[in-house]
Amino acid sequence: MDITLFDTIDSTNSYALRLIDGASSHEELLALHGKVFAAKEQTAGRGRMNRPFYSPEKTGIYFSMIYVPGANCISGGTFSPAVYTATAGVCVCRVLENMFGVKCFIKWVNDIYIEDKKVCGILTEGRIDGSSGCISAFVVGIGINLVTSNFPEEIKNRAGRVLKNSLELKDEIYRQIPQAVFEEFLKIVDENPAGNCAAMAASPNTDSTSSLARSMAEYKARSNLLGKTVTVSPVINSTEGVYEALVTDITDNALLEVQLSDGTTRILDSGEVSIKL
Repeated sequence: MDITLFDTIDSTNSYALRLIDGASSHEELLALHGKVFAAKEQTAGRGRMNRPFYSPEKTGIYFSMIYVPGANCISGGTFSPAVYTATAGVCVCRVLENMFGVKCFIKWVNDIYIEDKKVCGILTEGRIDGSSGCISAFVVGIGINLVTSNFPEEIKNRAGRVLKNSLELKDEIYRQIPQAVFEEFLKIVDENPAGNCAAMAASPNTDSTSSLARSMAEYKARSNLLGKTVTVSPVINSTEGVYEALVTDITDNALLEVQLSDGTTRILDSGEVSIKL
């Protein structure tokens, strides 16, 4: 696997997207497929809704992979980052558990938790070809707090780290984790060509024996929200329209099903939820 390691960078996702945007031909774009960029520090790490992602030097690992669908057109209208984010989340959980003996859970849609602390965030971003309307490429970005501590005030109560004991991270770990995660990711996605993954987002009645369907079942099984009452914020970073609901299901295309106090059901494909304590 082609992994480029930086001591510091603004954002591995931003770097990957700049390469995609700079490709002047389809051949140049295809040459970027599968390339991975990892960093020991990000100076402008970001998550959903362009929120900052705390990425201090030599305590976490931050990495992104470019995926180019090739001949499989993913319609810009059906592209569902949630499916790819969920798949990557399952892969991260598997790798962290195998490498470090921890137990991981997933908070919809893109956060990995150990116990009651967030240790990882995932961000999937795509680029649309203006002439075809297809997704020309997408980037899956992952940030993991391995031994990170001294979190900023605004996140210190909910952020955590994978390893309880502080240690110096060796260069090998900055390659081993991205390689393990994305090899697992590619096994799932390449068995289910990108167009089929997009089709699953539009119509989730997918063969339950496929690796993608099994991954989505695992994603649901790892949820730390099912059966719990949550506060739903339809508009992120806003109190407008906030309501409480019971999480009843996660669909095969990674959408959240909640039940309101009057018994009605809503399917969430955006917004933010927090667990009611």
